[in-house]
Amino acid sequence: MMWFLMLFNGVITSLATLIIASMFGINHENLWSYGGFLAGIVISFVIAKFMVSKGGNKVLGFIAPARKMSVREQDRVKHILHSVQEATKQNKNFSIEDIRLYTMDSPLLNAFAMGRNVLGITIGSLENLNDEELAGLIAHEFGHFFYKDSEKQAINFGLLCFAEAILWVNGLLLALRHLISSSSSKNADDSPMGMAFIIILPILMFAFMFKFMGSIGIWVYNIVYRFLSHKLEYRADLFACEIGFGAGLLSVLEKINSYEFKDNSFSSRIKQTHPDTPLRIDEIDKYLAAI
Repeated sequence: MMWFLMLFNGVITSLATLIIASMFGINHENLWSYGGFLAGIVISFVIAKFMVSKGGNKVLGFIAPARKMSVREQDRVKHILHSVQEATKQNKNFSIEDIRLYTMDSPLLNAFAMGRNVLGITIGSLENLNDEELAGLIAHEFGHFFYKDSEKQAINFGLLCFAEAILWVNGLLLALRHLISSSSSKNADDSPMGMAFIIILPILMFAFMFKFMGSIGIWVYNIVYRFLSHKLEYRADLFACEIGFGAGLLSVLEKINSYEFKDNSFSSRIKQTHPDTPLRIDEIDKYLAAI
């Protein structure tokens, strides 16, 4: 999916350079198009590298839907986190020492992993789960770290932000090109309000049109990624089981299933990033029964 976004960014950057070339009457438009495509790919590659760097992790921590974990909250989770880290070292020969802890002020039982070392846990999980359950929840997120799902998600986020920005720029460039080409043939109202209307309306119209057209590609990506993410969640569940925290994670999922309201409409299901909770419970039951 990362390569799809890079190619998509290359295409829309190529379109931007073509629009600029036509606005200023620059020759060799094909050369500009190829240069724009290459520039989009290079910029996307730089963004991808940055999003998994230390600087990128700091950015992720800043934009995460959470706050830094308080001292008391860290005391609640520190020994549990240490046990998951040790189990991961012993069973998978994988280590993450510098975990950046965040708290989501939500009563739901949930957690998230971002980038290389950003871990967020809801206040509901910290207050309502016992140590075994909290370890199972954290072990699931360590599965995302281990398989680099969280790094790929961070890269995709950065590439999507770049795509959104270029789509808006393309829309504005098209609007400006329209104004430049039609200014000589239009009899504009001389009043300030009339001039403002003539300038602003085409800009907004073209910007929204191009943004909507380009967003179709992003929409398709989001739907495909959500279906692929189900496999990643099952894999992270299995990781938690393999390092010895399957029973705790199973208990968490059973609690989630007890209060979870499921909207089975088509529009809701295509937005669903996780598999159905009962199906995840079934998979963990199978694993625990086999050992």
